[in-house]
Amino acid sequence: MTDAIKLGQDFLINSHLSGTGWGYAALNQQPFPEPTCYSLLALDGTSFSTSEPLSWLAGLVQGNGQLLLPGDDMPNWVTSLLIITLVRLDQLPEVRTASINWLLEWKSRTGQDTNLIRLDPTLVGWPWISDTFSWVHPTSYGALALKLSGLKTHQRVKEAESLLLDRMCRQGGWNYGNPAVMGSELPPAVVDTAIALYGLQDLPEATDAIEKGLAVLEELTPERPSALALALSILCLDIFDRPTGRFIDLLLKRQESDGSWRQMIWWTSLSVLALQAVNGGKNAFKV
Repeated sequence: MTDAIKLGQDFLINSHLSGTGWGYAALNQQPFPEPTCYSLLALDGTSFSTSEPLSWLAGLVQGNGQLLLPGDDMPNWVTSLLIITLVRLDQLPEVRTASINWLLEWKSRTGQDTNLIRLDPTLVGWPWISDTFSWVHPTSYGALALKLSGLKTHQRVKEAESLLLDRMCRQGGWNYGNPAVMGSELPPAVVDTAIALYGLQDLPEATDAIEKGLAVLEELTPERPSALALALSILCLDIFDRPTGRFIDLLLKRQESDGSWRQMIWWTSLSVLALQAVNGGKNAFKV
């Protein structure tokens, strides 16, 4: 496993875009914050210099703490991932503080009760982009970012936890954010379930929901074993001390000779993070 981790890290180092960060794929010359954050986390503890990607990320953060995509003017969810990364790396404290303060103020839009969907539209979480509704993925990352920042009892975190519990599918687990539409129950998905469980850590009243979510991961992940699903599931199962052996075997079989997982930067960095977590290292998403 150590060799697989080193191969993956070497691939990430060789794929770094000079002066900036990383793109989503090795041949993508456009850097983006999400794969850059994951790659920085995966390379923590190596000899790779983080100064260029950290400087590039800091340049995307506005004075009020919001992170904007290159060439865009719309705040988005990646600010939460930036906070997680900066907390884990213990870097850029002024940027981190500004982004935390901004995240506390940035809210999803709410709606009125309707019979078309089975959820509480009045709960406030986090959206993908400003002035839109809340969804599982950005709300989970927002809650996790604040928990890792020492704010797990903040009202924004508590309401985010309530929102995640409200959005759970009837059989357990989560999808993008609608448990039912027009009277039809919608099924859970592996990626959304794993990420929702990141956000529900340290919540005793979520024990039943967490158990059901973990059961969904253990059932569905081997049926749909993409590298992304495997990596996120391994990280999640590790958080809750559940067995990961069969998922690790499947993930290792998918690593290519160049050290990557299909030359996808974010898949590779998350896969490296998953292998590190079960190989005695830190789990980047564990509170």
